[in-house]
Parts: sequence; structure tokens; C-alpha cells
Amino acid sequence: HDVRIVLHPEVSAVVSINVARSQDEAEQQAAGINVLAAEEDEELLELEEFFEDEEAMQAAEAELGTDDADGAESGDMETEAETPA
Repeated sequence: HDVRIVLHPEVSAVVSINVARSQDEAEQQAAGINVLAAEEDEELLELEEFFEDEEAMQAAEAELGTDDADGAESGDMETEAETPA
């Protein structure tokens, strides 16, 4: 941020202020790199990876759920066969 400071009616100066969380971030900002945009892009990528894994997990759960349902049905059939009529 550029701030104009008036020291005297005839004397003024412009001071540049750089607000950063670390020295490294301040250097990146001074070089013209938008640190916040880079962080947002990284977070977005992490979210996309998470949801891709989530979809794979749901597909696996669905597949296992089908196997469990088949196993439960065959188990019920065995119980019915053992019960005298």
C-alpha cells in the first residue's frame, strides 16, 4: 500500500507498506507474486483430490455393500434350511 505522509506543508513523502505473514511472503509480494491466489489454487487442488478419493471410496463401499448383501441373503437361506418345517 502506498501512503502519502505530510511532514510539513511543503514536505511530503510516499511510503510503501507491505503487510505479510513472513519474510518469505513479503519477498514474494515485493517480486509481484500474488501469494493469496497461489494458496487458494493449492487449497482448491487439495479439495479436488479429496473429492476424487471420496468418489473412489463410495464406489468401493457400494461394491462391498453388494457383496455383503449377497452374503446376508445366503446366510438367511442356510438358517431357513436348518429350521425344521
